[in-house]
Amino acid sequence: MSFTEGICLPIQQALTETAGSNTPMLKRDRLGYLEALVSRNNLGTVRQVAVPSDGKRKNVEIIYLPRGLESSVQTTQPTAFCDASDTVDLKSQTVQVQRWRHRKLRLSEDDLRRVCFDSDAGFGAQVMLAEMNALLLSVNKDLLAIQTTKFGEFADDSTVKNISLLDTDNKPDYFAESQLLEEYARISGSGMPMLVGAGDLAHYTRMSNKGCCNMNGIDLSQAGEFAFFYDRNVDAVLDNGEENYILLAPGAVHFLVWNGNVGQYAFKTERDEAGTIVDPYTGIRFDLDMIFDKCNKRYNITLSLNYDLFHLPADAFSPTDELEGVNYTLHFQKG
Repeated sequence: MSFTEGICLPIQQALTETAGSNTPMLKRDRLGYLEALVSRNNLGTVRQVAVPSDGKRKNVEIIYLPRGLESSVQTTQPTAFCDASDTVDLKSQTVQVQRWRHRKLRLSEDDLRRVCFDSDAGFGAQVMLAEMNALLLSVNKDLLAIQTTKFGEFADDSTVKNISLLDTDNKPDYFAESQLLEEYARISGSGMPMLVGAGDLAHYTRMSNKGCCNMNGIDLSQAGEFAFFYDRNVDAVLDNGEENYILLAPGAVHFLVWNGNVGQYAFKTERDEAGTIVDPYTGIRFDLDMIFDKCNKRYNITLSLNYDLFHLPADAFSPTDELEGVNYTLHFQKG
């Protein structure tokens, strides 16, 4: 049963109604990396890694097969059909969701009554949205830290390339964009790539009228040949003294969430409840637990997120494939 069907019924409706407000408690950070992963651009043409959501812990096995190699192709007419010698190299990877972020709050019974019943529910929404923002900001930085260890290779086997998106007069350098997209093409990237960062990348997109994708909501119609997601945390997390940009191919990286308070593990009693609540900005579902402390007449509220990050496996391409080492996440630096 949903948390919103229990003790504090108005909250979910209020969350949706107040999303986008510019009041201080509702101020949201632009979490470009995370928002790119949950965007329509990343998931619109692929199937999200399926994490079981019935409340039971289950591992997910991803099956994959490296592509065939041109060097294995024979140029003669086949004359026998029982002499196949190349074994299909079927591979698999077990996906587990092991990372956690949570926030614990305490509300007296009088406070909860005021938030839920004596107000217009706006304050309750502000409390939840403020906590969701803090949690997702922490999650986004954690995901960026993981990405720093997961960058794939360019076609020439390098792991980082310099790009100057503005010329010496601080005007957009459109050839630099073409060079960036050429690097994507050389690794056989499919779909509209996503670029995450700030600084000159943000200036370039503004001056070239590419306002997509987390500036004013997800609007792919504003994108050109790439989708831009603003994230000022990229440089802070990479912490290498450079201005950094992350390129992601659609479907190459997945943000995984596992909810425990669903199915038979969701419950509501007269005072206690375990359920879920959705962030209206990102669509990410949090677990929410409310436990009543009858000795002190207060509610202990825990908002938690169990998540992880999935990249293409390191051996997705065969060792003799020219794309060996490619995982469709590229690291660019200003230079």
